[in-house]
Amino acid sequence: MCDSAGGNLAAVIALLARDNELDLRLQVLIYPASDARVWHQSYDENGAGFFLPIETMRWFYNHYLGEGIGGGLSGDWRVSPAAASNHSDLAPAYIVTCERDPLRDEGNEYAERLRSAGVDVKHRQFDGQPHVLFQLANQTEDGKNLLIECGQVLRKAFEL
Repeated sequence: MCDSAGGNLAAVIALLARDNELDLRLQVLIYPASDARVWHQSYDENGAGFFLPIETMRWFYNHYLGEGIGGGLSGDWRVSPAAASNHSDLAPAYIVTCERDPLRDEGNEYAERLRSAGVDVKHRQFDGQPHVLFQLANQTEDGKNLLIECGQVLRKAFEL
């Protein structure tokens, strides 16, 4: 269970697990950074404020890849899991996006990409909420609901 850049890493791990025939029970991707290849409309809509300004995203990409969004390495599926050639046979996914998040569109598109490949996907978008909703669990009702839902999907995946 990871959010943002961690959601990116978790999505990559799910692809690697499938390719190495490991039994992964569930992907929990909270507003994942899943596609650095393109500039998404939600970057423009939510990239000024809302806890994840576009300047910060550029800083992360420049330090992680040595280049910005849309650069040469951004097309590698290990950077942009959406770029993988095959998304079938992946572990079931619980994907969360937030309306006021620059990563909203790529998370929504990744959920649809997995669903189109036959992956069992539960996708939930929290309307009106920002990128850091998970960290707001003790301050907002939606943050609390997100934490509860994560617990529920994890319990179900591990039959607890």
